[in-house]
Amino acid sequence: MINYDKINAIKVKSQTNEQNVRREYFQHLFLFNLYKQDHSDKVFFKGGTALRLVFRSPRYSEDLDFSSKNVDQNILEGMVENALLEIERSGIETDIKESKITTGGYLAMANFRAWKLDMGLKIEISYRDSNPTGTLSSVENEYIPTYSITTLKKSTITTEKVTALLTRAKPRDFYDIYFLLRANLLTSENKLQLQQINAVLQSTKINFDKELKVFLPQSHWGLIENFKQILSDELKRYL
Repeated sequence: MINYDKINAIKVKSQTNEQNVRREYFQHLFLFNLYKQDHSDKVFFKGGTALRLVFRSPRYSEDLDFSSKNVDQNILEGMVENALLEIERSGIETDIKESKITTGGYLAMANFRAWKLDMGLKIEISYRDSNPTGTLSSVENEYIPTYSITTLKKSTITTEKVTALLTRAKPRDFYDIYFLLRANLLTSENKLQLQQINAVLQSTKINFDKELKVFLPQSHWGLIENFKQILSDELKRYL
């Protein structure tokens, strides 16, 4: 376990709050220990946290999302439990508040306790993608040594992000689309849906400044003060 001074140092350097840094540290520890295990090459990391940790999105993310195939759900449950046990060896207390096999995969709510502070983390492994494919990625970070994981194929990650915006339209979905546009990560097929995304954007009443500020470094706060217009302008470049 790193010391709390390191957490504070990263907080200052990253221009964010202590909670984001603690959560991200636990995310790295979990991924590191998950991907040391058998069958982990068939578990594909995805979602907003993958955008953050692998593709360098500025937005801090809360949950760990995966797709999987050909791995029994009970084995997945055991992999999660083993990863948490390994984390405990570093001096961090862990506890599974909820663990269940679902119709679509596996869900766990884990708690981490370090420096007399608690942090919850949702871990979800989905079977809904009938034939997911992945790629090996190296994760460089400021908390632990570089490690390797298997991420969902990039084009599938971006397609899922577009689908998420069009179906639930949460604040983070809009920001992730902005990031994907600026990073030139959207596929040509994704870009065919930008008109629909723009229509959803124009109709939303979301207060982006209120909803996103806590998950972005201070250097990005100016962006979200007028985020709806900024994203609209970015979308229009492709329409």
